[in-house]
Amino acid sequence: MPIGLIFMKWNELAGNEILAKYPEQVDITERNLMQIFNTHDLTGEKGIISLMVGTINIISWYSGPESNFCVILLLSLDDDPDDYEEALIELSQIIFEHLEEKAYIELFPKLFKKITAYPFLTSEQKIALMYSNKIKRSILDRLRDEGVILKADLDNWLQEQYSQDYGDLDTILFDLIQKGLIEIISVKNERSLLIFLVKDIIMFKVPPFNLLNNSSESGLPDKLHKSYKIDIENHFKEYVISEEENLQITEYLLNPDIYKIFNFLREGAKTKDNLMNLKEQGVEDFKSTLELLKKLKMLKTYIDGDGTEYNIIISDFFIDFYLPKYILKLLKTDYDNNLKSNEVLLKYLDLLESTHYSLKKKKGT
Repeated sequence: MPIGLIFMKWNELAGNEILAKYPEQVDITERNLMQIFNTHDLTGEKGIISLMVGTINIISWYSGPESNFCVILLLSLDDDPDDYEEALIELSQIIFEHLEEKAYIELFPKLFKKITAYPFLTSEQKIALMYSNKIKRSILDRLRDEGVILKADLDNWLQEQYSQDYGDLDTILFDLIQKGLIEIISVKNERSLLIFLVKDIIMFKVPPFNLLNNSSESGLPDKLHKSYKIDIENHFKEYVISEEENLQITEYLLNPDIYKIFNFLREGAKTKDNLMNLKEQGVEDFKSTLELLKKLKMLKTYIDGDGTEYNIIISDFFIDFYLPKYILKLLKTDYDNNLKSNEVLLKYLDLLESTHYSLKKKKGT
């Protein structure tokens, strides 16, 4: 379990300056901070390191010699720094987006809680976390339109779009690379590295098929199951995929209590007494979550003849990666209109083919 979070800057005059930390009582010596900074400084490059500093297990992200910021996560001896790498990069970007007027300081308790929970997130939560980042979404949207873009052009575009809130491009792209969404490659005769979109994210509501098709699995009394099926059918007749709604749902997936309740409801109908059992997992308030899910038209309450209330989802949520086959149309248009070189187009086809086989292998098909 992480012990503390520290944000510091190397200053030529003052040395290591701690700009924020959480919890307040977390302590690290000037000598330890110097050792962390010197390890980064030896490479001269922005990025992540993990090391033992005395008896302290740490992972640290460095912004590079231009700005000399470090975001340091202090870990217990039993923690594996690799488990926190992606989360620390994500968190560092959030800090950089709030540098102006030191707005990051009030975020520190929330950021520490988020990074502490990261190793325990499910795969769908990790995708949701990445997609909740507005700059990463903007990059994906741009790549969906163009397929491939010069890294230098993307950098300039983001500077224009976000200015102070932009942060560092390499830090932002790291997670997209790690998740296999993009490839960054040098192609002959191109003036800059090229960023290729090779995987995309898909998300939408889906019927809870295991509950819908089996009354015994649903947990509802048989006489209520027919109404349940009708309500699901009616909902999906009117359902239209909405980016705004998807973002709301992904935000809720990242809330630990809401996610525990939603996963519990995925198992079948739950009574009030069933939900009260979640208190053993630290969930105190399930009523507000039920109201949120009802507002999103993902849950309904049915009442039996004896007055027993059954809460059951009428919609599940699917989020995953997929091969962006729509890119092939873009490549044909680029080829027909001579918008991109043959070298770039052929490289893109190779990358998509490789991604296709890796996805098939992952799914075992």
